[in-house]
Amino acid sequence: MMRYLSIAFAAFSISLISLFSYAMTVGPNDIKTGAVRSKHIKYGQVKSRDIRNGGVRTQDLADGSVTTAKMADETVTTAKIAANAVHTTEIADGAVTTEKLATAVAVGHTPDTLGINTIVDTEKVTSITLDLPGPGTVVVFSSGYFKSTTAGTTIACSITKTDDTENDFKLRWGGSGLPGSNNWTTFSGTRGFDEAAAGPVTYNFVCSASSESPQVDDAIMTAIYSPSNITAGA
Repeated sequence: MMRYLSIAFAAFSISLISLFSYAMTVGPNDIKTGAVRSKHIKYGQVKSRDIRNGGVRTQDLADGSVTTAKMADETVTTAKIAANAVHTTEIADGAVTTEKLATAVAVGHTPDTLGINTIVDTEKVTSITLDLPGPGTVVVFSSGYFKSTTAGTTIACSITKTDDTENDFKLRWGGSGLPGSNNWTTFSGTRGFDEAAAGPVTYNFVCSASSESPQVDDAIMTAIYSPSNITAGA
């Protein structure tokens, strides 16, 4: 009887040793795909080195999980920012300096060597050209002096991109209220233009006279450009 018990105990011991040895030699190939789930992994055991490059996708990130502290310096480049993604609320106070604004300013005036312009029928008194960096709005100002020695003379001027005055954008002086004299009268006008593309654009100050030949002097134009992507808020 003792001999049979000894044999049975020995067989049981060998079975335990074999099972233990098998358990100690389980490798990746012994685990079925998908068998290890989240509940089988102890908290904090997945380290950075355990995640393959490109393994974390957008859908794997919880909303708000990527904070400023999590981002390395110079990580967000221009190419990473989507169009219209930066709103007023994302810009810190004082962050936009004068150098950051895409603006263009140009000034043109009648050269002193030309002297006084005599308006015979229709004349282009002066011009100014802006090389626009992109779509935007251009505001053009004009000012100067005119006179006529004939009473009742009417003069009409336009800030325009053509070589003629425009009925909808005329600055008029004269008629019965303009006496004939050698005294100069000041004039000024403003007009805005919505420009759709970048490139050089020329603006003219054109005048026409109803009778006689009035004169225009010191006609000055100033043009200011503002890009169309500057808004009051987002």
